[in-house]
Amino acid sequence: MYETIKDLVLINFIPICTLIFLFVTLRLNDAYERDVSRLFYPVLISIALLLVIDNMDYQLTVIKYGNLFHAIVVFLGYNLRIRILVRLMEIAMRDRKVYRTNFLGDWRKMILQVPFLVAFFITVTSFFSQWVFWYDEDGAFRRGPLSYTPHIVSIIYGLIIIVYSIRIWVKNRRVSEAVILIITTILAVGATAIETVFGVWGILVSFMSLATVFYYLCIHTEYFKYDLLTGAFNRTIFKADLKKARSKGRCAVLSIDLNDLKKINDNKGHLAGDEALKKTAEIIVSSIDPGCTLYRTGGDEFTVIARGVEEKDVEDMIAKMRLEMIGTDYTFAIGYSMWEKETSFNEAYAKADKKMYENKADMKKSSR
Repeated sequence: MYETIKDLVLINFIPICTLIFLFVTLRLNDAYERDVSRLFYPVLISIALLLVIDNMDYQLTVIKYGNLFHAIVVFLGYNLRIRILVRLMEIAMRDRKVYRTNFLGDWRKMILQVPFLVAFFITVTSFFSQWVFWYDEDGAFRRGPLSYTPHIVSIIYGLIIIVYSIRIWVKNRRVSEAVILIITTILAVGATAIETVFGVWGILVSFMSLATVFYYLCIHTEYFKYDLLTGAFNRTIFKADLKKARSKGRCAVLSIDLNDLKKINDNKGHLAGDEALKKTAEIIVSSIDPGCTLYRTGGDEFTVIARGVEEKDVEDMIAKMRLEMIGTDYTFAIGYSMWEKETSFNEAYAKADKKMYENKADMKKSSR
């Protein structure tokens, strides 16, 4: 009995403390960071449930209680492990349109859920077949021909997370988040393998509780680098990035200004103005090349620092932006300059800004 209690303490102490810490942190930050906190509550609940399930599995295995109840416990453990990975994937993809829609309203979101649903239905068969697992007459755990289905599905989601992490690293410059996601995914798969091969408990749940805290703290820190309305980097990061902007060779500076924002606010309300700013930022981000970064530097002003580009690349990006804007109710003025080695950023920015105002004046003349 003493040995059992000692094992339970060793298995549970770190994950319980970590989950309490995460819950308290989420509650404290919920007032001004509600959207971020809501992303992590499902993960917190899933890990807590997995902790309970693992403890029940451990106890039932010790006493060799291999009946229907134990099968249900193992079934839940398999699927909770996958569900945690799915939720991490959804958090990483939080800025994608696919996760802003109704579940049945977007086939892409449904496709991403298919591996989990396949694993769920295959593990369900364990209740009336021996395809995945079963318990023999002595209460010992036995594997069936499809026993590694949950592990394969976990690897599939792990690969999706890693691929998407590389995308947000290159495209969105969410480097810290990408690194944490890649490390978390690799170690989570490794922890699952250790539990499976050596028949131990608590490795994965301990690791995932710690990794979730680190992931949350990473997003919490990144939260203050962005303009909350548009998702572009804010002016503080803009100034900080200027020091390293020239590290990739030739650069360009783009100055972009949304036209008639005041008129939109006055005639349609500030929510309409907010929507115009968000749509403009969305089009710019979708049009610029990897290595280019968008900043919101004023009320209706955006700046793009394009690293390692030639003038033809910049013109192609601008053409793509203008083409995308045609399908909206908004217009913007834009100007650019190449940031040469012999010029300071202020000089390059002033030149781009001047061209932007010239473009704005030309647009007003043509609209009369």
